[in-house]
Amino acid sequence: MRHILIILSLFLFSLTIISCGDEPFYKIDTTDNTTTSDDTTTSDTTTTDTTAPVIAEVTFVTTPNNDTTPDYTFSSNEAGTITYGGSCSSSTTSATSGNNTITLVSLSERTYSDCTITVTDSAGNVSNTLTITSFIVDTTAATLVEVTAVTTLTNDPTPDYTFSSSEAGAITYGGSCSSSTTSATTDNNTITLVSLSDDTYSDCTITVTDNASNGVTLNISSFVVDTTVPTVSSVSTTADNQSAVSITDNITVTFSEAMDTTYVTTSTADTNCAGTIRVSSDNFSSCVKMSSEPVSSNSNRTFTLNPYDNLTRLTTYKTRVTTGVKDTAGNAMSSQETSSGFTTDNISTAKITVTDSSLTSGTYYWKVVATDSRGASSESETWSFTVQ
Repeated sequence: MRHILIILSLFLFSLTIISCGDEPFYKIDTTDNTTTSDDTTTSDTTTTDTTAPVIAEVTFVTTPNNDTTPDYTFSSNEAGTITYGGSCSSSTTSATSGNNTITLVSLSERTYSDCTITVTDSAGNVSNTLTITSFIVDTTAATLVEVTAVTTLTNDPTPDYTFSSSEAGAITYGGSCSSSTTSATTDNNTITLVSLSDDTYSDCTITVTDNASNGVTLNISSFVVDTTVPTVSSVSTTADNQSAVSITDNITVTFSEAMDTTYVTTSTADTNCAGTIRVSSDNFSSCVKMSSEPVSSNSNRTFTLNPYDNLTRLTTYKTRVTTGVKDTAGNAMSSQETSSGFTTDNISTAKITVTDSSLTSGTYYWKVVATDSRGASSESETWSFTVQ
């Protein structure tokens, strides 16, 4: 019986040892709340994100700017949701890590200095508030007005032109004109056009672009540049033979181009040689007095002089045009011109009046027979008249 009890006691002790070997041995680490066994380690630690995103300006809005939907770039070190403040907003509401370019919604003309951006990450941390650098939206171009047009005709190949501008800006030129002046100020601006050749200028333009890139164009009024000096084309009388000119004839001077009539004058007060067109028989020691100033015709290219009295028979007269004459563009002749002259004839003008009341109806013929002091004579052609 004693042996049976001993065997039973050993069996129960053995079961207790085996049971204790199947359970792990635990110990508690109070420093980090970790329970450790001889076989495994487990943790109940959780991480909380309390770091806010950092945002910074990368590319500000150009100012002034005529773009009502300008782009703006900023950087963020975290992704998140964008919130806008002040007078600006955008349809872009999400930021990525790195650079972010947003397009601001349509803006009106004004200064924008209160616009802000913040980024909130997924943990609810709100970034620093980024204030967008102040900028101006300006969509209004300057107003240009012509003040002083180029005179037409002009003989100045580098004429001045004046216009006014309501804003300062950069000048660009179009068409056939240009200038070394490239900046406009507010108010009147006088520019000098670069050297121009003889021509008509009707395509010249000026454009002023303000510092917001708004441009406006002004058409320069058409003008003509003429630097060609006039010349005398001819000096004549009405006679076919300039060696037998009637003493009552007029003198005609024709120029190569239209002339300014105020500079085409002659002697009308006396026989002194005055004016720009002179007629003389003594090499211009004295001049023929005229009944009036030269009469223009042929679009101011031809001028007729009417002597105050009859010219002297069998006398040679010369006509001189001085450098005082000017064309309509203001060009003077380069040198005076003197004609080779004309000579008056020896025939006086006769007026025959028939008072014979006995003449009956019919045609009558007559001629002139001239006899000089030596008895020499000559006959004219035969003329006729009719009595009704």
